[in-house]
Amino acid sequence: MEEQLLEHIKLQRPPLFLCLTAGTMLILSALQFTLAGSSQKHAPVNSHAVYTPIQLPPAAKSIKPQRNPFLAPAAPDIKRQTAALTPVLKGTVQNGITTMAIMEFAGQSNYYQPGSKINGFIVRDITPNSVLLEKGSQTLMLKAGGTAHD
Repeated sequence: MEEQLLEHIKLQRPPLFLCLTAGTMLILSALQFTLAGSSQKHAPVNSHAVYTPIQLPPAAKSIKPQRNPFLAPAAPDIKRQTAALTPVLKGTVQNGITTMAIMEFAGQSNYYQPGSKINGFIVRDITPNSVLLEKGSQTLMLKAGGTAHD
């Protein structure tokens, strides 16, 4: 039994020759690496650098900012003007002798005939492609596809 155990241990141990060979190769490669590094360290440098001095343009005078650059710029004062709402002519409809205009005002469409009121204007005349509105001395001619003021 002891013989088998000894034989088993011998098989598990690497042979001495293999250990010596591996160790020698390791030492030689380390020595070669060291020698290669030292020979490169002392090799003469063959590069030649040329430095050409340049003259930079003079720096511009520093300009002090008129405002704090870390604050958001002040928004300009914008005065809101209330836009006068103008009726928009969408089309006209004729039923026999009665002609009506389809107009949109403030997002709402409605039918109007001569004499009707819309936003203070009185509908004076309706033609197949236009409507004449009147408010005091002001007249407004609405045309299909656009508006014309008189």
